[in-house]
Amino acid sequence: MFKIYLLKLFQFLIIIPAALLCYMPMKNQLWYAPKKIVLKSLAIFLLTAPLLAVVCLYADFNINFIFIPYVMLLFLYYKSTLKADLSRALAVYIFSFSIFSFTSNLSFGFDALLHPENSYNEYGWAPNIFRIVISLLLIFLLAFPLKKYIQYIIDNLQISRIWYLTLPISIMFIILNMVLVPHNYQTMYVGRVFTMYSLLELFLFILYIFLCVIFYFICVEMLSKIKLTERQKFFEMQESQYNELKSHMEDIRRLRHDMRQSVYVLHNLAKTKDFESIDKYLTEYETSLPTTDYRKYCDNNAVDALLNYYAGQEYESGINMNWQIDLHELTSVSETDLCSMIGNLIENAIQGCATISPDERNHSLTIVTKNKSSLYIVSTNTFDGNIKQIGGKYISTKRKSSGIGISSICMTVEKYNGTAKFHHSNNEFYADIMLKIDCEV
Repeated sequence: MFKIYLLKLFQFLIIIPAALLCYMPMKNQLWYAPKKIVLKSLAIFLLTAPLLAVVCLYADFNINFIFIPYVMLLFLYYKSTLKADLSRALAVYIFSFSIFSFTSNLSFGFDALLHPENSYNEYGWAPNIFRIVISLLLIFLLAFPLKKYIQYIIDNLQISRIWYLTLPISIMFIILNMVLVPHNYQTMYVGRVFTMYSLLELFLFILYIFLCVIFYFICVEMLSKIKLTERQKFFEMQESQYNELKSHMEDIRRLRHDMRQSVYVLHNLAKTKDFESIDKYLTEYETSLPTTDYRKYCDNNAVDALLNYYAGQEYESGINMNWQIDLHELTSVSETDLCSMIGNLIENAIQGCATISPDERNHSLTIVTKNKSSLYIVSTNTFDGNIKQIGGKYISTKRKSSGIGISSICMTVEKYNGTAKFHHSNNEFYADIMLKIDCEV
C-alpha cells in the first residue's frame, strides 16, 4: 500500500518542471524575489501533494479528477506572484501545461512499449520517471527561446485580447492529447497503430511549436508598428514645435525691421505732445506682437517638444497648469519609452480635467532627477470623481477593459525596475512614478 501511495505522490511531481516552465519567461514580472517564490511554492506543494495522493489512493477514480482542479487552484497562487495581468499569466500557464501534455502522452507510449499487456490505469514507476526526465530535457531546450523571445513580448505586449486568443489553441492541444491517450496498450500493437500514434504526436508537437513561432513574429510586428506610430507622433510634435519657432522668429524679424519706423513715429508724436495718438499707436503695436508661447522645459529635444505640445493642449482646454520640470539627458532610458510614459500621463490628466467645468480644471506636474540615479514624476489632476476599479486596478470609464494609458505606464515602469502608484481622493487623481536611471548633468 505504501509503495502505491509513493507512486501516486510521484505523479504529482510533474508540477515542479511545469512551474519552472511557467516562471521562465516571467523574470521581469515577479512581485517577489525568486528565492522567496521558490521556497513558498515548495511549501505549498509539500503541504498539498501528499494529501491529494492519499485521496487518489483511496478514491476509485482517475487521477485527472484530482489533478485538473489542483492545477486550476495553483493558478490562483501563480497569478498572485506576478505583476503581469490575467491575460498574460493565463496564456503562459496554459501554454506550459499544453507542452507537458505531449510529454505525458510520450510517457504513455513508453509504458506501452515496456508493458504491452497493461492499460493506462496501470501507469507505473518507469513511465513516471521517463516523463519527469523528458520534461526536464524539454525545459532545457526551451529555456533560451523562452527567456530571450517570449519574455520580450510578455514585457512589451500589453494587449489583453491578443493573449486571450492563444488560450483556445493551447486548450485544443491539451484536449487532443487527452483524447489520444491509449486506454488499452494492446491496441497499440494492432497493425501500424503504434507507429501512427508516434508520428501523430510528433506532428502535433511540431505544429504547436510552429504556431507559437508564428504568434511570436506577429507580436514582434505589432510591437514594431506601435513603436513606429509613437515615433511618428513624436516627430509630428517636433515638427509642430519647429513650425511655431519658425513663425515666432519671422514675427520677431518683422518687428525688428519695423522698430525703426515705430520709434520715428513715436518720436514725432512726442514732439507734438499728441498723447492720445501715442496711446492709440502703442495699443495697436501691442496687438501685433507675436503670441507664440514657446518654453524650454528640458534639454531632451523629444521630451521638450512633447511637453510644449501638451502644454498647448492644456492651454486650449482651459486647464490651470502648474508644471515644474528639471529633467536632464538620460542615458539609460529609451527616449521612446520616456515620451510614451509622460505623454500617457498628461493625456490621462487632460481627459480627467475634461469631465469638469473649465474653472475647476487643474493639473500639477513635477518631473525631477535626483542624485543622477532616480527620476521622479508626480502628476495631480482634478476630475469629476467618477472612478472604476477592479481588483485594485483602475478601469477606463470609456472602455470595458483596463485603461490603456495606465497599463502602458506600468509596463514602462516595470521595464526599468521602478515603481508606479495611482490613487484618488474625492475629485483629484494622483500618479507617483519613480525610475532608476543614469543621467548626464
